[in-house]
Amino acid sequence: MNNELIPEKNWFTRNWKWLVPTFLFLILCGAISTFISIENTTDVIQAYSDNSLYEKAIEKAKTNERVIEVIGEIEQIDKLAILEGTAIYSNNNNSIETSIRIKGTKGKGKMDIVADKKGTEWIYNKINIRIKNPKEEIQILNDSIDVNKFDAAQKSNNYKPIENPILITQNFQSFWSYWNQYVKLSADFVALDADSKEITKAVFLKLLSSGKYLPLRLSSPKPVYYKLYKIDNLKNKDISSTIIQMANAASENFNREGKPFDNFQFTDLNGNIYTTENTKGKIIVFKFWYIHCQQCVAEIPSLNELVKKYKNRKDIIFISLAFDTNQELKKFLLKKTFNYIIVGNQKEYLMDELKISIYPTHMIVNKEGKVTKVVNSYDELEIALQKEVSK
Repeated sequence: MNNELIPEKNWFTRNWKWLVPTFLFLILCGAISTFISIENTTDVIQAYSDNSLYEKAIEKAKTNERVIEVIGEIEQIDKLAILEGTAIYSNNNNSIETSIRIKGTKGKGKMDIVADKKGTEWIYNKINIRIKNPKEEIQILNDSIDVNKFDAAQKSNNYKPIENPILITQNFQSFWSYWNQYVKLSADFVALDADSKEITKAVFLKLLSSGKYLPLRLSSPKPVYYKLYKIDNLKNKDISSTIIQMANAASENFNREGKPFDNFQFTDLNGNIYTTENTKGKIIVFKFWYIHCQQCVAEIPSLNELVKKYKNRKDIIFISLAFDTNQELKKFLLKKTFNYIIVGNQKEYLMDELKISIYPTHMIVNKEGKVTKVVNSYDELEIALQKEVSK
């Protein structure tokens, strides 16, 4: 039998069917990887030139108590940290997700930022700091003005803003209309910080007096809820200055509550004298005002009704302290009935000693001679007095 020796095929001939597809696949993967790397590098370079994005985020992080405790004072971001980090732009370069390393006097970590660009300003949707030791993620204050996101943050409480904060702050008229209708800082309310955590009223008013927050009324049933809403980049400075003034006044009033109101002596238009001693054991309802204050005069009919309501209560006295002279007040009373005891020439006392800056102001002093409530409207006064007489 004639046998033919079949020559052995070489390695490439035996394996080309799987080798060629594999080689092409590796080339494709390399190309994709190179493309992604180039894209990411381009984004990082763009982030490198947008230093304010990181600087402002760092400023916000510096106010966080946990960051101060764990990382300490955060150092200024160096350019190398940005180049070593990650950055992904989207939405025509108006949105970014980025991460960079940070270092402080006590420790270090990585900061994650998600932000959207509005005009030339970055609006932060997320600022986190991740720490390895101990492993922790610190949530920094959320400054997004996206109302839908704000609403989502409130869903756990089922409370939404009564009005859109963007619309509230679009001009002073909108702000003032909102304030007059919904903001009563002298009333009792549940105070929430910018992260929806409950804080004391004293802390709430102190933060509000910085002018960096809007007291955002939530659509809750009783009790009333107010949440601090950040307004750092507000262009209308009249709004922030008004908030500062109102918050400072509310803080002054709140700090009076619980303290004694003594060593006074007032003489009314008829020559009657009222002192700490001869009013002991009585509830005193004070009104601080002046004739040319429009709201002071407008509420007088309601105050007369309040006096009438408690006319049989001999333990309640209604006294008004006015800026105006006795002669001016007597002339005013010829046209306008006011059933309070009226004391004139009190401008210096009200402004310099009591430091009252908003008019009208109402103050209730209990039978023990301590201030129980200071408010700025008739509606609040009526409620506060009802509570006092019910004790």
